[in-house]
Amino acid sequence: MTRDRPHRSGLRVIAWVYPYLRDLPTDVALTVAAARYTAPSGDRPDGLAADVEEDTAEEAAQAYGQAAQAYGQVVRNALGPDEPMVIVTAPPQADAGQAFPFATAALTWDAIAPMDYWHAQQRAYSAAEVYAYVRVSVAEIRARTRADMPVVMIGQMFSLYAGTSASRSRRGEDLRGGCGAGVGRG
Repeated sequence: MTRDRPHRSGLRVIAWVYPYLRDLPTDVALTVAAARYTAPSGDRPDGLAADVEEDTAEEAAQAYGQAAQAYGQVVRNALGPDEPMVIVTAPPQADAGQAFPFATAALTWDAIAPMDYWHAQQRAYSAAEVYAYVRVSVAEIRARTRADMPVVMIGQMFSLYAGTSASRSRRGEDLRGGCGAGVGRG
């Protein structure tokens, strides 16, 4: 498979980076390089996702959120207003998500993508439980940002515990109005 096959197939390619937010200049340089990468075929990413869902202790979550805020502002300035940018966060129900500055992130990022891993206990979860978790996540993010904030749910698509199937998260597709599998402008 060649690197340009996704584009030829009509798919959009999002560069994904995982900044640790401990060294902002290094993180920004990595992020800008990923967003501006050109494959030998000439293809480039169609947008950027920055995964800032670092699991931090509750007392450190606020400082981490502030670093994520500064990172987002510098990256947006470097890439310009037309670069589709998605921030990947902890779910708002998690400790790190409770302290995360979603409202400020919404000023810089085009969409918020919570890593909605609903497994808190080692057991199978019903489709209704998964749907409820995702619904709360979307509602909390929109309550802390704005009603039309695009939320791109990233669901648990692997079987962490016996008896749990990836298909259980598919009901999240029913959460229309901002949830989806991609982001773009246009």
